[in-house]
Amino acid sequence: HDATHTSPLSGTLAMLPALAAASPTLRTSRPVSRLRRNHRHHHGVHLHLHHRFPSLAADGGGRGRFLLVGTCAASDGSAGQIKEQCLCTIWNFSVDEKLRYKLLGSDMLIPIVRFLDDEDIKVKEVAASITSYLTLSHSYHGALVEAGVIPKLVHLLQTKDNDYKIIRKEARSSLVELSTDDSYHALIVDQGLVRIPLVGSSAYKAFRPQPHSWPSFPDGSEIQRSSRPSKYGATELLLGLILNEKKAEPDEAKINAMIGRSNQQFLARVGAIEFDYEGKEQSGSQRNDHHTILPWIDGVARLVLIIGLQDVSAIAKAAHAIGDASVNEHMRTSFMEAGAVKSLLQLLMHNDVPVREASAYALEKLSGSSKVCEKIRVEDGRELLVNVLKDSDTPVEQLEKVTTHNL
Repeated sequence: HDATHTSPLSGTLAMLPALAAASPTLRTSRPVSRLRRNHRHHHGVHLHLHHRFPSLAADGGGRGRFLLVGTCAASDGSAGQIKEQCLCTIWNFSVDEKLRYKLLGSDMLIPIVRFLDDEDIKVKEVAASITSYLTLSHSYHGALVEAGVIPKLVHLLQTKDNDYKIIRKEARSSLVELSTDDSYHALIVDQGLVRIPLVGSSAYKAFRPQPHSWPSFPDGSEIQRSSRPSKYGATELLLGLILNEKKAEPDEAKINAMIGRSNQQFLARVGAIEFDYEGKEQSGSQRNDHHTILPWIDGVARLVLIIGLQDVSAIAKAAHAIGDASVNEHMRTSFMEAGAVKSLLQLLMHNDVPVREASAYALEKLSGSSKVCEKIRVEDGRELLVNVLKDSDTPVEQLEKVTTHNL
């Protein structure tokens, strides 16, 4: 608090109901989905504060923000509307970067993050919108993460209720912004999500599914043929018939890889792979138009699919994203089961230098797993790595690290 201000906080809090009642802006405030970032709206609230409470505006809004957050935290039950209105006012300030830095200190972040768990979906929606704007400022990232925002955002993103469409969109935007920091990205991956580059629907036009043959797992290993073929020839069509033989049962990792591959290849074939839940192309959004967030099963399969396309820019982005997501043993082996290792080794011979560099980076990160190293050996990767090292155009520093793990 301002040292010259002697009024207790409780006295200041009592002013907010009058402010809310007097301001038509507050009564009609709604989050991003309704206002569509109307700057006139939040400037109007600032002027309202300035004219009715000049002392609050003069001190940079310090006492005003305590007033707003304190009243939000104190509101419950029949006062839920006041809680929503207070948060809408805070949201109005968060839209403008200058006001955001001036009025929204780290002391406000904990209660804002807490409102992401509020029972009132309207309150939760506004809190998600505020968080989305706060994450645009990297200086807030540390405090937000310390306040526990990542697991809350992950939970909101994974909620399938139709009423959560806006909340999911804001949660995804916030997670994408937080993921720009490597340490926070690792925390997001640990929560089961993967950051994916949006490469544009045109890049997927080059996708061609494999011609019909005996099915194989994504890592290239062939599904074992049954020793008891059906006399009607159904065994080759109904692969489930072989699962009575325990030795042929795929493990969970291979099953997840197959599910992810099927999902992503289907979306690519129908031309809907970069569309959101509302059927809109994600790469056409105004914010976060370079990445999205997917559950790890789909995210791993999406990245492996992209490195098999022809667009060199898309390949490089996806290969680099594979390296970024390889933060633990689970993710490394998941990429291996999805077929990333063989594709990345082949890309080391690509004629595009950024593709080779990104592939080397991905292999470096993946090779932190002994299982991946063994896979590289099986794919004759050691000889390839040594040969590529002799190429003067190869990013040697990256490849030396991979070779160190595998020779």
